[in-house]
Amino acid sequence: MDEFPPIADPATKTTNHIRTIMDDAISGRMHAEDYQAGLWASLSPMQKDIQEDLKRFGAFQSIALVENKTEGNRRINRYRLEFEKICSLMRFELDEQGKVILFRSEASERKPGADLGE
Repeated sequence: MDEFPPIADPATKTTNHIRTIMDDAISGRMHAEDYQAGLWASLSPMQKDIQEDLKRFGAFQSIALVENKTEGNRRINRYRLEFEKICSLMRFELDEQGKVILFRSEASERKPGADLGE
């Protein structure tokens, strides 16, 4: 993860929105209006599973922008997410309205001594 240092954040509003989306997923209160309709249709029935997976990582500690670019009408942001037990590199793609089109984990590192209950 050292190769993905935080960068200056030109859109703190977007980063704060992503943090809220993560907090909502952790608490099991995801909102349809945060996601493009097709993605929401896939995610909605999996909310409990998503919540359980995220809780295994421990407390959500911080989010830092490591890449910010635009491709066509998509904003693509990569973030370093710090949890109590892991650090994760995640990619979020957003449309013009700021709705999540796609998100995925690109890498994760378990913190020393962390037990993920596997």
